[in-house]
Amino acid sequence: MDFNLDDLLEEMEAPQEFATGKSSRGNSVYGISITYNHNGKRLTITKALAAKLGIEGQVYIALHRRTRRLILAKELNRGTVYNYTSSSGKPVIYNSSLVEGIVYAFGIEDIYENGKTSLSFHDVNFSDDDNIAFVKIPEVNKIQ
Repeated sequence: MDFNLDDLLEEMEAPQEFATGKSSRGNSVYGISITYNHNGKRLTITKALAAKLGIEGQVYIALHRRTRRLILAKELNRGTVYNYTSSSGKPVIYNSSLVEGIVYAFGIEDIYENGKTSLSFHDVNFSDDDNIAFVKIPEVNKIQ
């Protein structure tokens, strides 16, 4: 990993704190997709990632700006817990303020403003006990 787990957990922030502002693809079965358009905003977690984390009905989400990581876990001492519905077995969080918070915190809003409606992110690392997932959100110029 290109980051220190203890430092990352100490510096993580809840994405709701940034929610006031108005496809990268991979082969991994672990990942998320963020849909951001006028018809709705949602975060979808792959079935495999949900199963590996052991989440059922809710997930803790936090972010770490410096390392550009979205953090997901069954339990965290920081972050915000989000309930989700299941669509085709995939957890889906319908929460526009969460999605806006993530999009603006990582500065990827320009991609959506230029016609994209959904982006997928599959660069995922796990804590040693596999209880925490760290999803890399690349810089705009590295998203294809």
